Formats: sequence, structure tokens, C-alpha cells
Amino acid sequence: MATKILIVEDEPLIAFDMEETVTGAGFHVVHIARDVDEAIQTIDQEPIDLAILDANLAGKSAEPIAERLRSDGVPFVIISGYSRSQLGTWVGPSPIVSKPYLPGALIDEIRRLLIAQRDYDRGTSSF
Repeated sequence: MATKILIVEDEPLIAFDMEETVTGAGFHVVHIARDVDEAIQTIDQEPIDLAILDANLAGKSAEPIAERLRSDGVPFVIISGYSRSQLGTWVGPSPIVSKPYLPGALIDEIRRLLIAQRDYDRGTSSF
């Protein structure tokens, strides 16, 4: 069964490119949310294994989405043109892929997170 991924991105062309990258790597995109409310609604309705978050959604922070995912135990990758220090503490240890991103870098982070989550679920994580 393919890994279910939620993409949260407000720019349609970037979202489409991200979807192509993710599905091309064998993952399943359950939904592309364009804002905080749509993302939270999707999380409420669809089981997901991982999320990709644009840190800035039309001027609004993705922090509420990150908090919800963290409370649900769902790992996420942050996509941003900002540095970790510029984004603030809400990003926590989640990986940040810089915009413009290389497709391979995004897929590498997704795979790394999924391996870490699998190891954590099995009780073999070194974290």
C-alpha cells in the first residue's frame, strides 16, 4: 500500500510540481490543501502517513497544521524560502527543504522521515 501524503501549498504550480515529484517516487497524494483550514479538515477526514508543508500560506503560518500533525504523531517536511531561525521554534526538528527545492532533496527527506517513523513505531529508533 502506497504511503499517503498530504501536500499543503498555496501556489498551484508549485503544488502541481510537488504532486508530480511525490507520485513519481511511488507515493500517493491524498489531497493538496491550499490553506490552514483546508489542511486541518483533510487531516480530520483522511488518514495520512506524512505531510509536506509550505511554511507560509498566503501570509499565514503553517504552525497550526504542524501542531496538529505533531499531536497526531504524523511526520512532516517543511518547504520554505526562510531559514530555520527565521521560521521560529514551531518547526521543531522537522526537516526543512529550501525553496526552490530539488525534487531529489524532497524525496530524500520524505524517505528519511518514513524510515525514522517506521523505526520509532517498531521501538528500534535511535532518537
